[in-house]
Amino acid sequence: MIKNSRRKTLLFIFMFILLFVMIASLYGCNNTFLKPDDPAGKDIYYTRINNDDVKKNEDERHEYNLISYDKDGNEKKLKFTTARKLREHAYIKLYVATFRGVTNWQEVQLDDLPGKVQEKYK
Repeated sequence: MIKNSRRKTLLFIFMFILLFVMIASLYGCNNTFLKPDDPAGKDIYYTRINNDDVKKNEDERHEYNLISYDKDGNEKKLKFTTARKLREHAYIKLYVATFRGVTNWQEVQLDDLPGKVQEKYK
């Protein structure tokens, strides 16, 4: 009888903790983090388009796999897809979410790039 009561108590505590974690997770999911073009919660990288290696994937999207740089000039190879082929040698600002990868991009000018990134392309 005592073991059964203890088991129920432990199950209740476990369920309470699980419920708390789920509610806390939902509360932490502010929808601005989910917007593809919102930089909140995302890393920003910059790259220059090279169409020599662009491929079309099974969804007929253009697939890029390019060396990119963060604001400090740190290099990272990023993969992303677009509906259309991008302009050759265009500078692109990439919004990168931790688990989703590149969520959005926009074309920028060389002068808009951080100084350390500009040095990589000169």
